[in-house]
Amino acid sequence: MNSQKSWILRGYFDFRDRNGVQTCTQAIRDALSTAVGRQLSIGFFPAGPSLKHTFWWREGDAPFVEAQFILTIDQHCPVLSAGLSVEKGLADPKALSRPESERMDRETWDWQRLIDNLDHVLDSAVHNLELQLSLPLQLKTRVLGACDRKLVLAQSGLRTFSYFEGQWFERHNEPTGSQQIAEYLRDLDEKQDHWVDLYLVVDLDPNSADSMTPGEVANILAAFDRLRKRLRGRS
Repeated sequence: MNSQKSWILRGYFDFRDRNGVQTCTQAIRDALSTAVGRQLSIGFFPAGPSLKHTFWWREGDAPFVEAQFILTIDQHCPVLSAGLSVEKGLADPKALSRPESERMDRETWDWQRLIDNLDHVLDSAVHNLELQLSLPLQLKTRVLGACDRKLVLAQSGLRTFSYFEGQWFERHNEPTGSQQIAEYLRDLDEKQDHWVDLYLVVDLDPNSADSMTPGEVANILAAFDRLRKRLRGRS
């Protein structure tokens, strides 16, 4: 099954008409596993029988520990985002009321290596990805604060930065720079009671994504593997 622009316009992936054949996400897993030389598993959100809008491919079973390949339908505009996802967990003592999977261990979570490698990620890594994919890069953050045993969207919790022709921009703002973005991410890193979803992706409009084969999607994701390996501590 190839990707369909109707998924992006509706806001969720729909595999109900697959007639028992391998789903698109399973085929992406197999092609991506071959491309990166690692057996990958599939994660998705939301859980259960609900219609899914986000899929991850990762090496381990823990849902948030590692830098993961991600394919997600944007919540606010009809685009398909493909690339890497890195999560910052909760480190505040109050996080003990949250599920254990959400409590960050800096010794094992790849978020720490992201913070340690921000200069590389925001400069040479994105530059090389833009050249390789011939597409602008998007860095999207979604920040959630812990409140009464719930995670709620923090004030100014959604930000998007675009890397285009060697320059960083922020939506509805003047051009910015890698150092300003790095300062913003380091500030988030210090907020122990905040959860952060960070996506480094390319955005595909419905027409561009329509009828893409699983192999074509896997090729886009595989372009991020060199950076993923660095964040996994293997470069």
